[in-house]
Amino acid sequence: MNEKLLDDIELNFDIISLLKQFSITSNSAEAKKMKKITKEASKLAKPKGLYKTSFIKEKGEDYIILEEKKLKSQILRDNLDSAEKVYPYIVTCGRELEKWSKQFKDNILINYYVDVLKSKALNIARKKLKKDIKNNKFQGEISKMNPGSLPNWPINEQRKLFDLFNDVERKVDVKLNENYLMYPVKSASGLWFPSEVKFENCQLCPKKDCPNRKTNFDKDKYHSYAKSE
Repeated sequence: MNEKLLDDIELNFDIISLLKQFSITSNSAEAKKMKKITKEASKLAKPKGLYKTSFIKEKGEDYIILEEKKLKSQILRDNLDSAEKVYPYIVTCGRELEKWSKQFKDNILINYYVDVLKSKALNIARKKLKKDIKNNKFQGEISKMNPGSLPNWPINEQRKLFDLFNDVERKVDVKLNENYLMYPVKSASGLWFPSEVKFENCQLCPKKDCPNRKTNFDKDKYHSYAKSE
């Protein structure tokens, strides 16, 4: 058993950048409200991450066998062409933050602020997990892929990732429903893998004006994989 649980992740929300992101004047009543919400979120949130090392047993034309699970995706297969092992993971903003956020559901603006805080908590946890992998498992460049982020690796593959772990819900409080969606919503699963050239899902996502875009859309590569589906 080589699973590693990260459940002591410290949250440090940057209130200055948050106020700037929301276009809130620093000495306004709205800023005071935002600071209060951020302080509450920081105090109760318990983001968590779980990962392990898994060895690739077989590589087919458009799939890999990871432990005993067959993951089918041409993009994933191509990205793992030279890899022997990968790092499956599950990470979440935490059920505590999700439960707390429900009190704001009838206030559209505050609910939006809180949703951003949950996303930031998830991203902080994901960065902490990545850092732990690079410090303890693999010193080079690593990239990640997530089932459901691209059509070529559908969301139903998420069940196979969950099945690589023992008792996910007890360890990180993340539940996968019959539609392969996670609760809390601000959770993510996927594979980190060694890569000489960094890969981002954004390269194959044609969505325009995405606030989370990390790199440019590669039109030629997108069409080459679309033909193989």
